[in-house]
Parts: sequence; structure tokens; C-alpha cells
Amino acid sequence: MATVRTICTRALRRSGVVDLLNDPAAEEANLALSVLNETMHGWRAKSVDTLHTSFTLSDTFVFWVPPTELSAGTQALVAYQGTWNASTNSPALASSTGTEGHVYKVSTAGSTTLDDVTSWAANDFAVFDGTEWLKGEDSQRFESAVIAILGLAICDELAVQPSAKIVSDARDGWNTISAAYVTPPLAVFDATLVRTPQRGPWY
Repeated sequence: MATVRTICTRALRRSGVVDLLNDPAAEEANLALSVLNETMHGWRAKSVDTLHTSFTLSDTFVFWVPPTELSAGTQALVAYQGTWNASTNSPALASSTGTEGHVYKVSTAGSTTLDDVTSWAANDFAVFDGTEWLKGEDSQRFESAVIAILGLAICDELAVQPSAKIVSDARDGWNTISAAYVTPPLAVFDATLVRTPQRGPWY
């Protein structure tokens, strides 16, 4: 799993703000962090609620990705409850018992059995759908998509015209992320997913 600093560094390089062989200065890293947090908080308005709480640069990069079996009704009730130790079952969770929409992030891998799930990795998510517990996987497979979207947002923040490649990659990345959620993916790339208002004419 990447750290938030790694995600920000790669996005700064993609945007051309930082040379490919250099690491960002503190000011650049903090700017990217601010844009990342603002962007992810803003996704909720685009029907992609990652249950995001603000990152620091030293955090592990992870966000909520719901199970494909989760209904739209339960998705609308999703509420983050904190972390869960899947090795010691703390706090104690039980099969077929819970509050619909409650979500826990796995802090420690383990084999506590919850309904049909017997194996949990750190940064997985456990969500109760009203009948049983389901597993939502960590967001590692979305890292490249987030880097492209963040790179585009950084260009906007600094009023730098992005390359056609970064715009294309951000579009594809957004489609990948939105497709993972219960709400239908957006049919057309929505420029407001990165920053509002947009400064440039290139979208």
C-alpha cells in the first residue's frame, strides 16, 4: 500500500510541477495534500461517497470501496464506525447481527468469521447489509486513477494547462472509480469532479 505522500508525489510529477527525478518540496507536497483532501471530500456530491476523512502525508492511502453485492438502499445508509481488529474481533461483531449500513475498516488482518467471509486483510472493510456482513476491498487498485485525477486537479489549482494524456487518464480513472459504486457510473466525464470552479478552458 502506498502512503499519501507517495500518491501526492506521483501526482505532482504527472502534472509537471515536480521533475520526474525529484521529490516535492514541503510546500508542494502540502499543496497536493490539500487538493487531494478537497477532491475526495467533493466526490460525495458526485455519488461517490468514499467515507473520506482528511489524510495526512504519512497516512496509508486507502478509502472505502463498497462490495458489488451492496444494494443501493444500504449504500444510502452507509455510516463509518471506525476500525475493527479481525484477529481479536474487537469490537465484537457477529454473523447476521448488526445495523444496516454500518461499516468498519479492518485495522489488523485476521480470520474472524462473519457470515460467508472468513479472511480479512488490513484495510478491507466490513459492512452490514441488514442481513449479513459483506467485505469491501481496499482501494489499492484505484491508486493510478487517483494519481491521474489529482494531477489534473493540481494543474487546475496552479492554472497550468494539462496535457491531453493527463486529461484522458483522469477521465478513464474517474470512470473506473465511479463504476465501483452502487450508483450508476457517470456516462460522461464531469470536469467538476476535480475542482470547482474550473479555471482552465481545456476540459
